[in-house]
Amino acid sequence: MTILSIFTTTEFYVTMFVLAGAIVAFSAMPRKRGPVRELLLPGKLSACSPSATPSISIEVRPDNSIALLRSGIEDVEPLSDAVSIAVAISGFSIDITERIHSVSSYTITEPKASSAMFIIDGTAPERYHIRYTSPSTQLSATMALTLKPGTKYCKNLAK
Repeated sequence: MTILSIFTTTEFYVTMFVLAGAIVAFSAMPRKRGPVRELLLPGKLSACSPSATPSISIEVRPDNSIALLRSGIEDVEPLSDAVSIAVAISGFSIDITERIHSVSSYTITEPKASSAMFIIDGTAPERYHIRYTSPSTQLSATMALTLKPGTKYCKNLAK
């Protein structure tokens, strides 16, 4: 009878409460994602844009690479300026930061670039969470997308 009396003590219940809290805290910890792969990709500028609205269009190619088209770029000279993206791939999360480098202080008679094309390699056919930010224009977009060859997706950038 004295062995079973341990289940009626306050110390037993406090110990079980702390143990249950530790189990809940351990199960709520985020999973380790592994190393982050970082890429810096130059954009191929073009004067023809499918949309004047700032947007991104994604197309998954047959080799599982991503063709990303950024439309609605303003005031970029194709001969002297540059648009690039910094891509950070961590697990199934892709963070893309746009960088617009403008050096021209004079006007060229060439038409201004209104879109930029990027190719992102090294992705698998999985479901990714993609975040695209443009600090210079203060626009961004987030999306969840399953990358399968032939998948096309378009999203407008917003503040």
